[in-house]
This record gives sequence, C-alpha cells and structure tokens, in this order.
Amino acid sequence: KEGVVERVRIQSAPDVKANVSKSLRDFCQVVLTQLDLPDLRMGLQPPADLLPGIQGRGSSDLFPGLLGYGDTRDESDLPPQLSMTYEPWFDPIIDSAYLPETDLLSAAETAILNGNLGKLGPTRNDLSSLVPSGILVRVQDQSGAVLPQTALEAYGLDTGGKLALLESGTTGKQGTLAIRPSNMLNRPWLILKASRNGANEYAWLKTWQIVDMAARGSKNIALINLRFNLPAGTLDTASNLAANKIVLDSKGSLPAKLAALVDEDPLTVSETELKPGDWLELDLGRDRPIGELRFTLPSGSKIWNAFDILTYGTGERPSEARPWIREKAGIWALLNRKDVASGRNSIAYRGPGTRARFIRIMVKEGGPVRISEITVAPLAAP
Repeated sequence: KEGVVERVRIQSAPDVKANVSKSLRDFCQVVLTQLDLPDLRMGLQPPADLLPGIQGRGSSDLFPGLLGYGDTRDESDLPPQLSMTYEPWFDPIIDSAYLPETDLLSAAETAILNGNLGKLGPTRNDLSSLVPSGILVRVQDQSGAVLPQTALEAYGLDTGGKLALLESGTTGKQGTLAIRPSNMLNRPWLILKASRNGANEYAWLKTWQIVDMAARGSKNIALINLRFNLPAGTLDTASNLAANKIVLDSKGSLPAKLAALVDEDPLTVSETELKPGDWLELDLGRDRPIGELRFTLPSGSKIWNAFDILTYGTGERPSEARPWIREKAGIWALLNRKDVASGRNSIAYRGPGTRARFIRIMVKEGGPVRISEITVAPLAAP
C-alpha cells in the first residue's frame, strides 16, 4: 500500500536535471527512462507483415501509464481473481464497477519498479520473479461467451525479429488453454490466433497483463480472458441480407439519403448525424439467421463511439428488441480491429447466433459519420 518505493537521486542524472522545467508528468517520464526498465510498450500499430488478416490493426492500451503501457485504473474494489478487461468489450461486472483512471503509473509499472528494487544493470530487465508460474488464456467471443474446442496458436518474435509459432493447442471445455510463462519473459507481447467455424481472429496477450495479474494476487496462475471476434457459426460471406433493403432512422431521413448504405456500391456514401438516443434500422424482409454486421467506411471516416446493435423479429415491437452487440469504444475499435481492403476500412460485429428481421443501431455517443456500406452476412450453419 506504500506505492513505489524506488528512489532516484536527480543530482546524479544529468538528463533528468536538464528537464526539471517540464510539467510534473513529463518530468516523471524523464526520470523513469533513466531506470533501465524493460520496454513493454506496444505502439499503435503491430509490426508489418506479421500475419494475414491483421494488417492495419493496432494494439493500443486504453489507460496507459507513464511508461506507455498498462492500465492506470484503480481496480481495488474488484476481487483479485477477476480478470480485468483491458480492451473495451462490454462486461456487465467490470462496467458496473467504479474504476477511476489516472495518467500516472499503472499497476504493472508499479510492480516492475518495486520488483527491481536493489537490482543493477541487465538484471533490471528480468521479469521472471514478476510472472506467475502458470498462465491460462480463456477464449471468448465478442459477447463474452467461452469458446471450447477452439484451435489456438501463439506467435511471437524470435531473436532475429521474425514472427515464429511458439505453441499451439485446442481449448478445453471451459475455453482455456495454458501458455508457457517462458514465452512471455523476453517479449512484450504474443499474438494469439483463434480458429473456429472456418474463421480466424486475433488478440494480443501482453506481458504487462501477466505482471498486472500477478501483482493483484494471482501469483501462481494468471487467468486472462481474451475476446476474439469469431462468428457463432459458419458465415455465408457471399450473401448480403441487407442488399437493397429498407433503411429508416429516427430523424425521418429521406429513403434516397439512406439507400447508399445498402446499395452494394462502395463508391456511394451516406452522411448522417445521429445524437444519443437516435437510431438507424435495417428491415431484412423476414427473419433470417444473422452472423455478422459490417460497416464499410470511406478513408478517414469514423464510426459512432458508443452504440448498441439490437435485433427483433417479425411480429415483435421495437420495445422488445434484444441487445446483440454493444460497442462502447468505436474509435478504439476502428483503430485496433478494423479490416482494410481497397483503401477502405471496415469493422465487423459478430454476436451470438440469432434470428431476426429487424436490426436497430441505437446510438449512445453520436456525431456525424460517413458510411459506404452496411452489410449483413447470414449463418450458413449454426
């Protein structure tokens, strides 16, 4: 509870003395760079040419600390056994907790600083005492449901800087697979590839997450929940249930203005500005098995930052619509899990298997957006 106990003598660090006029936060950053700590930063973009399917995707942390990584939220009210969601996936337990954020040190940074107390030279880069003896990854879909019998591969950079397959396996009944801690010690991250229902998706496993879990009390086994944007069944991507269907919005926009969303022409663009509480709705004509909803955006465009994707069937009222997917950080999602093709960005939402006729996008954090296409792929198999 005493925080960081590492101490620095500023008089002996000329680079620090030269920056005493900076703001307190900038000054602290300069101080930390003098301490020979391991660099666990990810950066906004992954290294180029790693794996097919993730080009253009990022890996930025939502609440990074002074060293550029980690999570600075105060999670002291949560049980230490509970795995934090470090990416902005909807989680009713995490989202209901009071987790005030700071812009100072993260729990992982604090653990590394305190763990290096008294060490000198290269030993300050040794994380072996800060990593638990066992690591379990629990594979989940976008809605948080566990995914058993899912093929998983772990990739990391080798000593030559090339991507190498380090281990692979299949998740068990609880959706978990063990990862060797030794694969995390000399790397800031691993990329995990999950394969299911004919689709591949990716998630980052960051070394600071492991250090963070151990610092919170999981010193023997760290259980990390990772969500992969996998479909509930085999997707029929050759079909588009939304093609030339009826589109409405709560503003009563003219059909001609909204028709560009479903005309299957990526060159046409619909511009709309929806405020919190406004909605946009697709009528698929009849109940269909929905597997994926995808937004395709012109270059440089953004999506709403927070919105719910609701579904309801023929004969049901909009008040009976059920949440299918909840997006709480669309700006982050577009940076970190978009697909890039023909100079356009797209982002896919894949929830649990459902049948519905109407898809309603309920905006929570609105603003002007430009969308080229909204496509809906059905499930070819459950």
